Amino acid sequence: MLIPNDKLWESDRILMVQNTTDWEKDDASVMTDCALNMVKTHLEEASLAGDGLILIIDLTCGDFPPWTQVLRIVKFFVTMRSLLISGLTCTVIYTNTSNQKTWVDRVLNLYSHARPVHVVETKESIKDIVASYRKPVEARER
Repeated sequence: MLIPNDKLWESDRILMVQNTTDWEKDDASVMTDCALNMVKTHLEEASLAGDGLILIIDLTCGDFPPWTQVLRIVKFFVTMRSLLISGLTCTVIYTNTSNQKTWVDRVLNLYSHARPVHVVETKESIKDIVASYRKPVEARER
């Protein structure tokens, strides 16, 4: 299932979504829907405020989702294309195995992304990408 984490939202306009190993549990679909709804809510807020969201998808904490879940997630993003254009700065997908990277590449071949997507293998790469796109909220308000 997907687990959202918005502790960096107020300071940096970053939303992180992590996967788990619990994709077969009864509540996996419900939790995934909750995570996707949180993404949508933050995208709407970022779009209205004019300061784009950076979405970090961390695949290092669990298993790659089953294809039924992958297709639901892709459909969610496809139907939100205009909101992604207005509210998203970029997506960073953090993987730590070649198998995950292969699956991510396959998914990205299905989905024509609206904003830049970066697939990375280190936390340092995440930091570099985030830094290249923006400064913290306090610095932007000066």
